[in-house]
Amino acid sequence: MPARPPAVDGRLGIDSTRKLLQDPLAALDRWRARPEDVIRVTVAGRQFCLGASPAVAEQVLGTDAGNYRKADIVRENLETLQGDSLVLLEGEQWEQRRQTLEPGFTGPQVQAVGSLTTDCARAAVERWPG
Repeated sequence: MPARPPAVDGRLGIDSTRKLLQDPLAALDRWRARPEDVIRVTVAGRQFCLGASPAVAEQVLGTDAGNYRKADIVRENLETLQGDSLVLLEGEQWEQRRQTLEPGFTGPQVQAVGSLTTDCARAAVERWPG
C-alpha cells in the first residue's frame, strides 16, 4: 500500500462532496471501481482514505488492525447509535469483541441467514416510496 494514497476529485473536495450528496451509492461505487486499492477523498473539508479490495480490508481489519484508528467523524456520528459496537471499538477491546463474534460469521453461518437477510432487505426496499 502506498504511503500516501492518490487523491480523487481534486484537493478541495467540492466535486466529491457534491457527488456524495447527490447519489451516495453511485459515488462510493465510482470510487470503488478505481484501479487503486486505496484512495484519498476529501468530503466537506475532511480527508478520508477508502480501501476497496479484500486485501486492504484484511490488512486494516485484521492483520494490521492495531496500526489504524477509527476516524473521529465515525465516532462522533455513530456513538449514540452504536455505543460500544465493533465498529467503534479499538485495540484490545476490539480484538476481544471480534473474537467473540467471529464464529457467527463463518461460511455456513452466513449462508444460513443469507436468504432471510435478502428477503428482509427486499421487503424494506419495497416499502420505500417511489
